[in-house]
Amino acid sequence: AGRLTLETSKVNFQRTVKTLERRFAKQASKKGLTLRFDSRKLSHSHFEMDQTRCIQCLSTIMAQCIKQTETGGVTVSFDLDAVGTQTHGTLVAVIKDTSAGMDQYMTEAYFRPDKFDVNAEMMNTDGRRLALMLARMLVQKMGGSLTVKSAFGSGVAFKLSVPVTLTAAPSVEAEQIGMKPVDRMRGHLSDKTILVADDDKINLVIMKELLDQGEVGQVLTASNGQKALDIIKTNPCDIVFMDIQMPVLDG
Repeated sequence: AGRLTLETSKVNFQRTVKTLERRFAKQASKKGLTLRFDSRKLSHSHFEMDQTRCIQCLSTIMAQCIKQTETGGVTVSFDLDAVGTQTHGTLVAVIKDTSAGMDQYMTEAYFRPDKFDVNAEMMNTDGRRLALMLARMLVQKMGGSLTVKSAFGSGVAFKLSVPVTLTAAPSVEAEQIGMKPVDRMRGHLSDKTILVADDDKINLVIMKELLDQGEVGQVLTASNGQKALDIIKTNPCDIVFMDIQMPVLDG
């Protein structure tokens, strides 16, 4: 409706990559596919960008690549197109799969299914097609472009380009480089009450130990969802770590 507003913020790009890795690792492994990310050139980069929308677009493309690939895998490479010491550049992501590929003429069907005779197996569902169309619209809204190239037997390669503003790492983050997560957390949760609900006793012990190392104000535990609710009634909690599958009442 033309009312979408982009929300830019300072982003540690390596964390963006880690988010994508966690999101798709299990999905690729389940199909026996390799999933490789190459972000070495941007390992210490910080940008001003709409991280949520960028992850949304990349996720849509990666989901499509994993869906259409039966053997081999998917690679995601990142680079920055910038000249000299300019503060502005273009973030470039190339997502390649080892699927059967298609005629280059048909590649535009990813984004314009209404204009092409789309193979149902290739696209799977109308929802997936819509997601790719929206991904291109979002990228264009960010001032970038999303293209795709392919050939029979050569897989499919998507290229996403979005403008970004280069920025320095926040001073606190710069100080924390190389620190263990538990050390970064120390002192930030000293006034918080955290509840951990899990029916696995070993998980409860490990979680409580980690949170104690982080000097959390108070750590409570529950062995099922019902006990967790009972505890919350009398002990207001700031954070709850909740297992999904538990007896009596699940997550």
